[in-house]
Amino acid sequence: KSVVIYEILDSGAASREPSLREGDRILSVDDRDLTVLTHDEAKAALRQCGRTVRLTVQRGRGPMPEAELYDFEVIELGKKPSRGFGFSIVGRTRDEGVLVSDIIRGGAAEGDGRLQPGDRLLELNGCNVRLLPHVEVATRLKAAQGRISMLVGRLKHVGAASRAKRRPGF
Repeated sequence: KSVVIYEILDSGAASREPSLREGDRILSVDDRDLTVLTHDEAKAALRQCGRTVRLTVQRGRGPMPEAELYDFEVIELGKKPSRGFGFSIVGRTRDEGVLVSDIIRGGAAEGDGRLQPGDRLLELNGCNVRLLPHVEVATRLKAAQGRISMLVGRLKHVGAASRAKRRPGF
């Protein structure tokens, strides 16, 4: 068990440390062993750090296979007139891919209950969208008629307890 750096945000402290890379595993923080903690406990330990922190990191061996990163789910949603599919998307900061950013109150996605913020869109109606830019995925969602089938990947550590933000979207 360990915490894997999935994405380094430009606005975060990790972006100012050139030795950290996506895919690295954080084994300890300030001599606290993260490998014996739950994911939520490890996140809390990282958040409790001061301005300076000492990390023990194992260099990642390249990109992690999707099967190690994600739990997969096929979700079908119907488009509501003038309301879309009931979710918003955002492009990843340093990598390909599009993530669900928000679930819209009263929308189809909220009614279905399975789609969550942070889910990565992998396929739309059987078409691979893993490497497509945000604008292309947004165009496909807006143009879709009726029902849409999506293959989504949810990071394995994200549980059902995550709650959706509510804002306008697709």
